[in-house]
Amino acid sequence: MKHRKNVKDLTPSEITALVNAFLALKNSATHPSTLADAQADGALSRYDDYVWMHMVVGNGAHKGPAFFPWHRELLKRLEQELQAAAGDSDLKLPYWDWERARLASDPGWPFTIAFLGEDGNDADDDKVTTGPFAFANGDWTLNVITGNAVEPGKDNVNYLRRRMNEDPSYLPSPSQTRNSLNVTPYDGSPWDNTVPNNSSFRKYYETVIHDPVHVWVGGCMRPMTSPNDPVFWLHHCNVDRHWAVWQQRYPAQGYLPSGMSGPAGHKLNDNMATFTQYFGVNVKPADTLNHHALGYWYDTDLPEITLETPSINFGDVSTGLTQYRAIRFKIRTCRETRLRFTTLPSGNFDTTILGTSITVSPVESEEFLYVNLWVQFTSAGALNVQQVSSVTVQGYIIDNEGYYSGVEGNEYIVFQNTVVNLSARPVADLTYAIGLALDRSGSMASTAFGTSTRAQVLKDAVSTFSNLMGPADGIGIVRYDHEVNRLFDITAMGPVMPVTPNSGRDRTNQTVSGNSLDPRGATSIGGGIIEARDMINDGAAGYNRSALVVLTDGLENTPPMIDDAAGSINSKTFAIGIGSSSTVSTDALKKITSNNEGYLLLTGNLSSTERQFLVTKYFIQILADITNNSIIKDPYGELMIGSEQKIPFKVTEADVRFEAIVLSPFARLIDFSLETPSGNIIDSNSPAFLSAVSFYMNEKDAFYSVKLPLLIPPSSENHKGTWQAIFRLDQNKIKAVLRENKELAIFLRRGNRTLPYSFLSKVYSNLNLNVALTQKNSEPGSEIIITASLTEYGIPMQTLAAVRAEITKPDLSTSVINLKQSDEAEYVGKFTCKNIGVYSFRIIAEGYTIYQTPFTREKTLTAGISDTSGSEISLLLNYLRSRDEKLCHLLKCIFSDKIINPEVLRFLKEKGIDIENLKKCFDQFCLKRNYNLGGESTDSDNQLSIGKVIPDILGNAEISLLLDAIELGRKNDKNQFGFANQPEPIPVEDCCCEDDESYEHGHEKDKDEDSHGPSGEGHSHNQEHQHKEHHDVNCPKITKEERDAHKFHVFEVVEEEIEKAKEHDRMLEEKRKKRGQSTGHGHHDVFEISDEEEMKKAHEENEKKKKSKHR
Repeated sequence: MKHRKNVKDLTPSEITALVNAFLALKNSATHPSTLADAQADGALSRYDDYVWMHMVVGNGAHKGPAFFPWHRELLKRLEQELQAAAGDSDLKLPYWDWERARLASDPGWPFTIAFLGEDGNDADDDKVTTGPFAFANGDWTLNVITGNAVEPGKDNVNYLRRRMNEDPSYLPSPSQTRNSLNVTPYDGSPWDNTVPNNSSFRKYYETVIHDPVHVWVGGCMRPMTSPNDPVFWLHHCNVDRHWAVWQQRYPAQGYLPSGMSGPAGHKLNDNMATFTQYFGVNVKPADTLNHHALGYWYDTDLPEITLETPSINFGDVSTGLTQYRAIRFKIRTCRETRLRFTTLPSGNFDTTILGTSITVSPVESEEFLYVNLWVQFTSAGALNVQQVSSVTVQGYIIDNEGYYSGVEGNEYIVFQNTVVNLSARPVADLTYAIGLALDRSGSMASTAFGTSTRAQVLKDAVSTFSNLMGPADGIGIVRYDHEVNRLFDITAMGPVMPVTPNSGRDRTNQTVSGNSLDPRGATSIGGGIIEARDMINDGAAGYNRSALVVLTDGLENTPPMIDDAAGSINSKTFAIGIGSSSTVSTDALKKITSNNEGYLLLTGNLSSTERQFLVTKYFIQILADITNNSIIKDPYGELMIGSEQKIPFKVTEADVRFEAIVLSPFARLIDFSLETPSGNIIDSNSPAFLSAVSFYMNEKDAFYSVKLPLLIPPSSENHKGTWQAIFRLDQNKIKAVLRENKELAIFLRRGNRTLPYSFLSKVYSNLNLNVALTQKNSEPGSEIIITASLTEYGIPMQTLAAVRAEITKPDLSTSVINLKQSDEAEYVGKFTCKNIGVYSFRIIAEGYTIYQTPFTREKTLTAGISDTSGSEISLLLNYLRSRDEKLCHLLKCIFSDKIINPEVLRFLKEKGIDIENLKKCFDQFCLKRNYNLGGESTDSDNQLSIGKVIPDILGNAEISLLLDAIELGRKNDKNQFGFANQPEPIPVEDCCCEDDESYEHGHEKDKDEDSHGPSGEGHSHNQEHQHKEHHDVNCPKITKEERDAHKFHVFEVVEEEIEKAKEHDRMLEEKRKKRGQSTGHGHHDVFEISDEEEMKKAHEENEKKKKSKHR
């Protein structure tokens, strides 16, 4: 806080400001005298009034008890006038520490040309000729003088004079000042200068310490008009400072005389001389005793320390976590102050790396300082049993002057030993009840990326979300379209492996593997949220926390609406929108999530390979936020056969456990291992003694769960440092998985050269990153404010970090902004979103923990920008689509066998109604609009695309041959070659013989099925071609040499199959052209019937030609 400084601590600008204030107050034109009596004695300026008042007060302020109080009041009033003249309420008078600043070479010497000017000129009547107060400048003419013409105390000229003593030893020394401060009481009878020095601090100080300084400066400082020299005020500030020290040393020694006896104007409650008459206020010595109350401090004052936390309760702390808590002090000080522990805590309580003591430096701009000594608790021991301990704290200063301790540099205790009680209770990990509200409206059948629909992406994400949930957590799922169904109530997850029947994990697996989430119908997001809310309220009683996660890909068009759920949710709420702000009910979802401690994530376009895992990664991040975890790292990569990739990630001493997660379309193909900081390798075959490590492998994810620290015998402890996730793609594993997994065969046949994956490391830690986006509106040009904060052990991070935002724009271009620290461990950045679409903000924090271990944390948030001018049209179109979709559901129901049974059909035919044509009209109206109407959907992606096998992904011919075998078996009889439902696959040798007629006549079964446009929303129409049965041909085994030489003509056969497919499409196109129904894509309409016989004949002719050529 602002205080009266030592001259040596003044800045040049502070010196200039003070000089200018003195000169302004001396300027009679701007600050004229206000006292008539003073004017009669020559006063012209307001400054002259103060000189005159000191001249006339006489013994009213000297040689008696009021010496200190009267001068304190005078200093205060002049300081206020200087502040007014300078227009600066922070301006303070400094003090001249003449104990130590005794020579021109000493720091704090005030007699410089820039400040008070130098000593007077002996040859010119001791006139001060340098500095701003020199007579020649014309700004400092003395108007109030006594007229005394002889020394000492000559006072008959109008210029400033000084006659300094050449012997600095005449100035009071530090030891003399300390001796004066040892004297008590304050004063004694008869309350004048006849009282013995050792019986009166006031008398001793005034005569032995104060008076010699006036004499030493000489000149204008000797007569009663001594304020004519501005050094008067610096001298008396030092005098006042010493009185303040004495008062703080002896708080029980009050002002004397305090009773009725004593000279008038000097008793405790007497009005002191001159103030009533010349300032119009009554000022008593009692009014001046607390200089802090008068509005100023000195840098030698003792600090005021208040303990704000006499006890610390850590509360419930989950097992394994370490929490810091602050013993908090409120300090007012203008000097360096120190705090320390004098006794330490015991048991699971401890001090922290932040230290057992702290040094507090004053801050001029702060009236109070809040500082902390830190203690910690590590949760261990019996659960739910309170643990207690205590510490003792103390505050002290280094007494540089020896004023308080009597010895320069000694410690002086200012806050006596005080006990602070500590308590905490270890508890098990928190448990979470999580309700999912999942969109199954018709638009979820649209393509997300590649050949996967949005519904499949959702199922994959929910599956991984479930795999990563803790055994004691609970899950419940609600699905919604225009109707809302609770699929199952909040149910405990149970173990990850083996999965307990009917557990939350098992029921989630059944949900995502069945047809419960198959797309259909309209969109009632609000209905889904309300049902999920009720589900959580019904089942969350046994859990510590609850959360709601809603996913949608559209705009709500069926009540109840999202706003209907607002205000009734008491769980953390998160939302994922597949799409952009113009295709998802963004504003309503943002409102309901932000009001419930969550956020909305938008995916934007998912069509790129790198973004295929985005929805799953969003679910993982949301799970991390629900369960107080953080994401360490989140990179994307692609694997080739035979290659190895290592991804480093940093683990710190603050981390309790982590999950290293890999996502991939075929996670089982990846050899996934970990390398510890000490070089140990952990894989799925690691010894059983690694009980702190668990490994889980699923179809589309695999992960390690590692509890820290990890002890590996005989003596290796692995915790903080750089860990490595290691990935390999092995062709032998591909061959093994191919015999069981049809999807892998499809994936490889499409010509994929690499296997994409995404790695995430999720950590349960004492170090966490929190991020928030603030978006004023969703219009182009909207400014996004990014706020990030870091906490360590439950408190703001004590070390600096670098925080940046990697921004992906709607056109997938990128930019980076660095967030600037705005407050303790808080970082802020701004970005303007100029274009329509989804902006992704990946916020990455990097730095060092308080133990100087490197760390990273990251989180992704999104912002949507839309063209609000078309929002009304979008809502209207969405409403119309919803209306038409409901109509189609009604028509489907009418045309079902339940209503139009054989008897009704005969009746209608008798009346001349052609029901088949009515059905065709229904197909034209409903199926052509991609409305998913339930039931079995045609998955055109189950077709094995005929294409050339790409050697650099398949590695060798054996995998190629195996793929051909799978292809052949699927084409001839979809159940002939075993996938999951056929445990005994046909040997490669039995499928690939040169004269195997089944191979030559195999034909893709789905070529004539309607794909129903780009959305991929199919519907089975039972118009498949009939295929020849597979002939069980016993072919002789081919030797290795023959295989190497011919490779079973794999590539020739594949090329032949391509030609077959093309010929087939050409024939279909010709037939359509004849009928005038060409589509240009090799697919016929849903209600078009192909001429099977004619097609068959043409095909057989073509096959004979090709067979002859091939042989």
